[in-house]
Order: sequence, then structure tokens, then C-alpha cells
Amino acid sequence: MEIKLDGFPAGTVVKSCAGRDRKRVFIVIGTEESRGDVRLMVTDGSLHPVSKPKLKNLRHVRVVGSLTDAEMEELESLDDMTVERILVRYDEYRAIGCNGKNI
Repeated sequence: MEIKLDGFPAGTVVKSCAGRDRKRVFIVIGTEESRGDVRLMVTDGSLHPVSKPKLKNLRHVRVVGSLTDAEMEELESLDDMTVERILVRYDEYRAIGCNGKNI
């Protein structure tokens, strides 16, 4: 997972700010270029499993953190249960709006 693009390396934890999945927290697992735009491939382990990641526009996410080295090692297995277990630690960010204010 050595993908790096515009400050969104794999393992970055982001919050969706737009769409029906807004307020959800995801882990970036890659990037994809489609129609000239770069989109992040994100997963939360449940609604968007690792096998079918969600493509999110860079403008529609906000970085809330990055995984620690221990979490990155845990993520090497890249299964849905591991992703869900890691994201529980980032649940507090669901209550913070995309403009930084509590909602």
C-alpha cells in the first residue's frame, strides 16, 4: 500500500462530506483515475466492503487522521472485520461537521 496522491496515502482516515454516505468514516485503500478525475477508493468494511470500495471525489472528503504503524500492520490482511475494528476508534469524528464545527 505505497500509493501516494495529493496527500491521501493508503491508510488515511477520511470522513465523507457529501453524498448519501456523508458523516461516515472511511479508510483510503487506493486511487483510481476515471474521466480525467482522480478518485479515492475508500472502504468502511460494512456499507462499502473491501471487495467493492466506494469511489469518492477528493472534494467530498475531509482527512481526520492516519493509521498508526500498528494499525497499518493490522490492515495488511485487508478484510472487512479488520477495517471495521480499526474505524471504531475514529467514531468521534462522525459528530464533527466538515467545516470543523460540531453538528
